[in-house]
Amino acid sequence: MTRPRAMLIEAPPEPPAGSWQKTAVIAGLVVSGFCALCAAVLSASVGMTLLASDTRRAELYASLTPPPGEFLRASLTPNPLATSFPSPVPGSPPKSWARLYLDDFVEPGAWFVGTDNDDKTQFTTSISVNKYVWRIQASQPVIREEWSGQTFDGNAWVAVQAGVVSGNASTTGYGLALRSTGNRTVYFAVIESGRYDIWKDERDTQDQFLSGSLRSFASRGVAKLEIFRHNSILTFLVNGLVHGRDVEFDSGELEIGLFVRLYEGDEGALLDFRRLEIYAPKP
Repeated sequence: MTRPRAMLIEAPPEPPAGSWQKTAVIAGLVVSGFCALCAAVLSASVGMTLLASDTRRAELYASLTPPPGEFLRASLTPNPLATSFPSPVPGSPPKSWARLYLDDFVEPGAWFVGTDNDDKTQFTTSISVNKYVWRIQASQPVIREEWSGQTFDGNAWVAVQAGVVSGNASTTGYGLALRSTGNRTVYFAVIESGRYDIWKDERDTQDQFLSGSLRSFASRGVAKLEIFRHNSILTFLVNGLVHGRDVEFDSGELEIGLFVRLYEGDEGALLDFRRLEIYAPKP
């Protein structure tokens, strides 16, 4: 099944501020003071917020494995498949690995270059001075994705540099995507206001899973996004710092993609991607 390049969506509502703190207070009234203190320390150290799903898709949560709540809890629990790699994950590929692929965006290759407009979205891409430049304007919230045609199998480290030149900082996201042969996709987005989102999109049904605040990030700067896969476990990094880990996904062949997400309608953005790399263990 071929996925359309542009997917019109409704942005999920933001959770109320301080939801973790309220939960910790309620827990403190039920359990001992010691447990309340542990919950508060865990909440402060993790900095992750589970986002509510689009109301229209809420009924589909029952069929997800794991369900959204379990996804968050699993991310806080060490996964036995990930224990053979040093913890915490370093902010660069292991020195013993070799670079499998490099795209400096000198030539288009398999990337889409040109204009692709419809009644909701105007989208144009070009290759310019080692940059893959995207211009997008949409009347509704939208995800626009492009795929490299480049795949990898087994353990790997994928990295790209990207940044927004112009656009609403709080509603413009961009990032890396990995797509399996079964058309399952995981998205890793950086939002210019200083947060990240991680979600899976399975069978053309988009569901939000994980969000949090970015560390060491400057709006209108160039961010380095990285995804490390060990067996079927993914770890997500921005500028060398881990922002999500122990996320289970496919262990087979994956294709690398790039995307932009406008979280609100009547928005536009200009952004570029630079230097896409894949590292893998030496044979």
